[in-house]
Amino acid sequence: MLLVKKQGYFSDIDTKTKFSGRIDEDFVKYQLANLKQLTFEVTDKCNLNCTYCAYGHLYGDYDQRKSSFLSFYDAKKIIDFLVPYFNSELNKSSSSTFYISFYGGEPLLGFNFIKQVVSYVSKLRINRTIKFSMTTNALLLEKYIDYLVEQDFNPN
Repeated sequence: MLLVKKQGYFSDIDTKTKFSGRIDEDFVKYQLANLKQLTFEVTDKCNLNCTYCAYGHLYGDYDQRKSSFLSFYDAKKIIDFLVPYFNSELNKSSSSTFYISFYGGEPLLGFNFIKQVVSYVSKLRINRTIKFSMTTNALLLEKYIDYLVEQDFNPN
């Protein structure tokens, strides 16, 4: 815990009461208001079949990929749930960046979903700086690079 505190984490949290071994409602609300990143698994579908993939059959917790996609409706519900916390007095991170990240499978296979989320978030009043990022195998990057640059996506 001391190493983490030395790095500047938890500096504004009363560790005597907040880390008493119990997680209470106030702690959860505080963490939601100061969340640093939200990652959407856009799809579990991929345009490759890499042996070394963490979702591959070589790993003990392998589960069958179903080529499913996250719906914008579900993502919107999560975002709408978080916004009041970001705009509350609990938010001590208003000067820090909040990342919305896209992951997969290959997230660019769900490019319309990504565009919908970016468009929706850009219209919201959120008391945080929002940046977007993505983990991709880059095979579809050429097709979508202009949009990603235009939206100032950060590499992961």
